Amino acid sequence: MDDNIDLEKTLRLINLSLRNEEQETHEGCITIMTMHQAKGLSAEAVFIMATEDEYIPGRAQGRQIEDERRLLYVSITRAKQYLYITHCQRRIRQQIFSGRSTKTTRRNLTGFLRGGPIRSIRGRDYLRRIL
Repeated sequence: MDDNIDLEKTLRLINLSLRNEEQETHEGCITIMTMHQAKGLSAEAVFIMATEDEYIPGRAQGRQIEDERRLLYVSITRAKQYLYITHCQRRIRQQIFSGRSTKTTRRNLTGFLRGGPIRSIRGRDYLRRIL
């Protein structure tokens, strides 16, 4: 892969290649998919990224908000053994223009997960704990 291709473009290409195809999984391999593609599938480990209000529910309104909540729930329940959920408190550079609240660096954990039984911990603190 060309080192000049950025992550956003790579993910867009992956999504385009999977758009109309049935999601294939192979044992011992990593499968990257959107929450919409996760329906009906399960995995030993699931990573759900960017679970910030600005993305989940993002710009959804009305009934769409409940659809976003269900999508998150389905994604969470796909994990057989390990579930990792990430979110940022602050986005910088070009990332401030993404999501619902553009031009602001401050981000918040999605309201769907706030107040739950597991509290957020900083990534570096988590890594220190497991290494």
